This record gives sequence, structure tokens and C-alpha cells, in this order.
Amino acid sequence: MNSFLYRTLFLILSFCLAYSSIAQDLASISQLLEENKNDFKGHVIMVVKQKDSTFYQHEIGLAKLSTKIPVASASKWLSAAVILTLVDQGLLSLDDSIGKYLPSFSKYGKGHPTIRQCLTHTSGFPAYPSLDHKDDGLGPLIDSMAKYIPLKNKAGELFNYGAMSYRIVGRIAEVVSGKSWNELFATNITSKCEMIATVYCHEKITPELAGGACSTPGDYLNFLSMISNNGLYKGTQVISAASIKEFFKNQLSAKVREDMMKANPDMKKFADDKLISYGLGTWIYDYKPSQEIQTEIFCPGALGTFPFIDSCKNIYGIILTHTQIAKVIETEFKAISTIKEKYKGTCK
Repeated sequence: MNSFLYRTLFLILSFCLAYSSIAQDLASISQLLEENKNDFKGHVIMVVKQKDSTFYQHEIGLAKLSTKIPVASASKWLSAAVILTLVDQGLLSLDDSIGKYLPSFSKYGKGHPTIRQCLTHTSGFPAYPSLDHKDDGLGPLIDSMAKYIPLKNKAGELFNYGAMSYRIVGRIAEVVSGKSWNELFATNITSKCEMIATVYCHEKITPELAGGACSTPGDYLNFLSMISNNGLYKGTQVISAASIKEFFKNQLSAKVREDMMKANPDMKKFADDKLISYGLGTWIYDYKPSQEIQTEIFCPGALGTFPFIDSCKNIYGIILTHTQIAKVIETEFKAISTIKEKYKGTCK
């Protein structure tokens, strides 16, 4: 047998063995999801892409690419993205104080927290304000918050994961743009990323930026494609490459991150003892303090939806379901970890 034919056959055999091994590993993920389908209430879809090509997909029950459901806290990533488009337009800066745009907060001595601190849950405001309100827009709601909701602690001092601060920055976005939040979201994100089914659905008029979006796996994958391609979607620059980095940067001081982990001990267990931190509306997985730009980010919601990106291996994906996150997060982490272990991509 000549050497060329031998090398060719060897390469073909090696590829077939590698493909068989990967296929077997991916089958183990499907088995994991099937074994735990009752925790997912019988309905879950997991899709993983690499360079915009589907690498893995498994559906259980009624969950399909077109299934539209509330994504809870996975909304935060979408909302932070809208704010970054306004940064790119020069309408605001992440380090501007909220009082610069919302004088009602300055009036009551609460105008000093920054937009960045609001998006990273370190503004000092409580996670969820105890305040009854009508569904009549962000303006009246924010004015009531400014008047009646006290700061819980100094800005930048503690991590209070919640919703109030996101509605504050949502109102700032409306003020600087002259558009409603829903108009901004449609114009700056969904229309450009072909997210035809994604809207804020929690309330009719007053958007819940931290947890009120409804989306489909297909739509959210388009959004993740844009993020993983440095803000570019099908030739359109939705967010600048410089702003995209904010999702991947650690936004917490060492003390705030340490206090956050102490307050949430289960987080480390679910993350397989990897360090966790927070970016801009995103969680950072396997946080490396010496590294400015992190590589693995995710944004799970209370109802089980779990979008993620590993920029090192250039893969991204989503698990979409409708159940309590506490029941499925360990299974989700295992499924995603297996994908990352078996896909032998290299850092970009």
C-alpha cells in the first residue's frame, strides 16, 4: 500500500473514531436529560451551536425551537444589551450617576449610584421594592421608587440580586432616547437579531427588565450568536465589540464577590467548585482573577431557562424549560460541562 493511501485511510479512520466518541458523549447528555425529565416537568430543549452551526440538539415533550415561554432572569442579559447600544450611541455612560438623568432620585439623596452598579446589582437599592404600583409605565413607578424606597446599603458595598435597579436604568434609557423601553428593545435588539417572538410580557405597559421577557430558543440563540460574534449579526453591528467585552468582564470588587459567595453557598456546589463572579447582566463561570476578559458566561432564570457562551471554545447554547431552577440547575450544569469537555475547541 503506498504511503499516500495509507495516510488517507488513517485520517479517515481517526475521524470516524473521533466522531463515534463525540456522538457517544452527546448521547450521554440526552440520556441525562431523559433521566431527569420529570424535574423538567416533561418539557425541555437543549441546543448548542459552534460557529453558528448546530452542534447538539435534544427535545423532550412539547419544547421546540419555536416554543415561547417566560425566561425570567435570562431577561437581564437582553436588558443589559439594550443599555450597551445606548452607550455605543453616546447617549449615556455606564459610570454616569442615575441622578444625572433622574432628578427625583437626587431630590431624595439617592442619585449617586451609577448605571453600572444598577446593572451589576451593587447600587445599594433593595432587590425587590415593597411598593404597590399600577401598570402605567416606568415613569410613575420610578418616581415612586425614588420617593419611597430607601437605599439598603452604600452603593458598591453589597450584591443584591434583583429587579429594582434594572427598572431604574430602563427609565434612564427612555429619558435619553425619547422612546419607550419596548420601542428601544425592538429597534436596537430584536429587529436586528431577527428575534420575532421576543417581548417583555410580564406587564402590558411597565416592562420588568430583570425578569419579564418571553422568548423562544430560536430567538435567544440568535441573540447569543450576536454576542459570540463580537456584536455582529448577519453583517449588522448590533453592539460594538468594545461594549460586548463588558459582558465578559468581572464587575465586582474582590470583597463584594467574596460576600456574594458566602451568602450563596450552593452556587459553588452547582458550579462544580469553580469560581463564580458577575459581569454585566451575566454570571461568570470559572472566574480567573488574573484574566481581564473572562471566557465563560451564563444567565439562568428562575424558571429553568439557561443560556450560556464559552468564547474560548466558540460555542454557545440554551436550555429552555419551565420549572423551578433549583430542581434542574445541577442537571443543566452537568449537561453543559459535558458539552465543553467533549468539544475539543481551542481559544480564539
